[in-house]
Amino acid sequence: MRVRDLGLLGVEVDGVEQPLRGRRPQVLLARLLVGVNQRVTASELLQVVWGDDIADHTSTLESHIWRLRQTLEPHRPARRPAQVLTTDVDGYRLLARVDDVDSLRFEREAGEIRELTASFHAGRVLQHCDEALSLWRGRPFEPVSDEIWASAAVARLEEMQTEVAATRIDALLDLDQNQQALADLERLIERAPLRERHWSQRMLALHRAGRTDEALEAYQRIRRLLDEELGLAPGVELDRLHHRILDQDAGLVVRQSVAAPALPSDAPRPLPRRTTPLIGRDGDLGRISRLVAGHRLVTLTGVGGCGKTRLALEAGHALASEFPDGVWFVDLATIDDESMVAALVASTLRLAPGVVGSAIDSTVDHLRRRRMLLILDNCEHVLAGAAAFVEQVADADARCAVLLTSREAVAFPGEVIWTLGPLPVDASSTGESSPAVELLLARLSEAVPELEVDDHVREQADRICAAVDGLPLAIELAAARVRTDGLAAVATQAAADPSRLRRLRSTGGTHHDSVGDAIEWSHRTLTVDERILHRRLAVLPGPFTVEAAVALAAPSDGSVAEVPADAVPDLLSLLAHRSLLVPVPPSTSRGRMRFRQLATVRSHARRALTVEGEVAAVEDARDTWVRALVAARPRVFSPDPDRWYDAVDDDFDAVRSTLRRLLVEEPRPQGAAVVTGLAGYWYLRRRLVEGLTWLELAESATGVEPLDQAGVQCALAVRYVLQGRSDLALPHVERARSGLAVAADTGLAWALAGLAYSLLTGAEPRLVAVVLRDVREVASATNDTALAVVVDALAATTAARPDPAEVQAVYDRAVLQDNTFAASICASFFSLYALLTEDPALGELWVGRGRELHRRVGGRAFSGFDENAADFAAMAGDVVRAARLYGASSSAAFRDGTVWPRQSATRELIRRTEDALSREDFLRAWRAGEEHTGV
Repeated sequence: MRVRDLGLLGVEVDGVEQPLRGRRPQVLLARLLVGVNQRVTASELLQVVWGDDIADHTSTLESHIWRLRQTLEPHRPARRPAQVLTTDVDGYRLLARVDDVDSLRFEREAGEIRELTASFHAGRVLQHCDEALSLWRGRPFEPVSDEIWASAAVARLEEMQTEVAATRIDALLDLDQNQQALADLERLIERAPLRERHWSQRMLALHRAGRTDEALEAYQRIRRLLDEELGLAPGVELDRLHHRILDQDAGLVVRQSVAAPALPSDAPRPLPRRTTPLIGRDGDLGRISRLVAGHRLVTLTGVGGCGKTRLALEAGHALASEFPDGVWFVDLATIDDESMVAALVASTLRLAPGVVGSAIDSTVDHLRRRRMLLILDNCEHVLAGAAAFVEQVADADARCAVLLTSREAVAFPGEVIWTLGPLPVDASSTGESSPAVELLLARLSEAVPELEVDDHVREQADRICAAVDGLPLAIELAAARVRTDGLAAVATQAAADPSRLRRLRSTGGTHHDSVGDAIEWSHRTLTVDERILHRRLAVLPGPFTVEAAVALAAPSDGSVAEVPADAVPDLLSLLAHRSLLVPVPPSTSRGRMRFRQLATVRSHARRALTVEGEVAAVEDARDTWVRALVAARPRVFSPDPDRWYDAVDDDFDAVRSTLRRLLVEEPRPQGAAVVTGLAGYWYLRRRLVEGLTWLELAESATGVEPLDQAGVQCALAVRYVLQGRSDLALPHVERARSGLAVAADTGLAWALAGLAYSLLTGAEPRLVAVVLRDVREVASATNDTALAVVVDALAATTAARPDPAEVQAVYDRAVLQDNTFAASICASFFSLYALLTEDPALGELWVGRGRELHRRVGGRAFSGFDENAADFAAMAGDVVRAARLYGASSSAAFRDGTVWPRQSATRELIRRTEDALSREDFLRAWRAGEEHTGV
């Protein structure tokens, strides 16, 4: 019997061809050959023939096995047990000698060729190579060569064929048959244009044939090919040969092999060498190298396109001296079947023939005896197989170390995980370009060498890097497109949809051709619920909380599929585990964990959301949740025990998206209610400039409820008072007051009280009386005792001749009732009173109380407190501290767009402070305050 499996499957018995009729016998024979001499279970055979539909096919399988036995042993007597295709426990076994199967014969010949090559018998090597290659009639196991379960075996055999073919060329060169070598190399290079060994052989053959110029041109061709297709420089051997040819090295004309003899099975393959330096990853590289040197299993995780493979390769180069048995790189992206991980590793390690069917045992035994580093790249889609392989390596107490790259961790005991994020996009404090911009400019210098890097180019580079969140793959793709599309156009494309950035030419390999391809690679591994949540999170453009995500899981209108709310926390963790979400740790001990999608991931999710037709329903769900969040706000200047202001901070990007939709993209009356509900937030959280933008949009909205419109007018009036423009505020005050004519609304009354307070602290007491009467009437009509105390505080502090004792009494009453609003009004009065009476000790006391009250109601640093504190420091003669506080106060007021200084006495006190210091000391202290240092 002879089985021809290096081409179209065929069987010969006694020189007579035995037909394999139909695809199913071919599939069965091929699967048995992949595991020749090993048991193959019946379930495996059912799977490869009928896929998932294996029910009721057991008897059919037995029938096909019977026919295949007739083909392999046509002369076997009836009832005699089969000698070739035998029955085994729960399966079958194809028994064959090496001479019975072409692939086994080829593997034996390849082993003999390696031995002959080591002894430099060129003539015998050539003979054996010709005999071995004559066994090939096509791809292994045709017509099932491309099946997933056959891929590792096919790859292994084809790699061995390439090695034998290259060894044959070496033999021809050793025998001075240069013209024949060149002719044969044409076919080899056409089939594998990026294989450096073939180009080395071509260069040597041309040089020996007296065609040195063509040899040098061949080097330039492969150099360009490697750079354009893979971003690699020629390897060491190719580079050395180039220099030897340039130097007219006489040793090249002596009959000897250009390349080293065929590598023994345990010699490491060289790692790819990059043409450009690693940018922005020095810290990560150092950390990974230390982890791998000290641990047996390290997993490098991160979103697709963040540079895991490149960093792993760099770590491999850096650690080469630590692993005497070499560094091996295995790209798992070439397989889709988890069961083939060990087989691919075995193929890469080039283990002895016959181990394909039991790769794990042989591979583990091989690793057990060696100190090597095994890099398993792209594990995420075959994670279970990678985990099983690593587990067996660990259980065997092997001496090797394993570095995995994956978009999710293996979750194996003893695994050390290092998460790689995108490159930072913010410039350093010294003004140096960010690592992301540095990478983009470096790639631009290669793609467009004539490009002058000026301020405009840097501005566009900043824009591109920010749009892609510093993702290295996106940066590389953006740079590559600049030559054809122009920098501004690429920046616009990146901002619009960074996931669509694409290579100009497909690599045809495992490299992703676009950012979207890289993300889809992860997306296809998700469960149904994970996919639903992934796409719906696209409407949350920024960090978000679990609560915001829950709101998207089951939109109330029931128009789209629902995800159980209690499953959302786990789903978020799983998406983060798969590098499709970035965890955002809380900034304080009381903060909440948040998540965010990178811009590239969000673009992918948004397209998926559009395809599913869920955009409107999910955006409605988000907006409904945001409106409920805003409606739960505490009263103006009231304690915030539920930390409402922090909650809005945590999901402010969602709030901003709702405002944009309700006021700009699809204007609706509800937008004004959201803006009004955030009036206190804009002030206390120092977002006054942005708040004014939304308020002006809400003012021009149509169909707004009268009370909401009055709230908008009230907030606008406050904003203009803080800018020192009472003239602009007055019309808005009148419109805000008109809202009370509609209803005695306590919410609006509290907002008007806030307006009165801003008029007071903004040195506009003459306008307070205009509002105070209205607020008092509402407090009386609604029996709102807390509002009544606020009215008393406003009345006492704005009286024609305020009585400090009366104000103190109101303050004491407010403190007893925990009425922080009324207490704040009184504290502001006493700060001003201390300023007028030049009593810095009293002033410091009340500024401190005012700050604490401001903090209790959710406020952030306020320029007015620093200004008052600076005034009192100047009065007390602490002029350095005064200068720092003035700098801090003026800087904060400038950022907030508020008037400064607020008090008329401040200018004179600044002058006194400046006179007390040298110009240099004054400016130094002022600038320290602007930077919020030393205050």
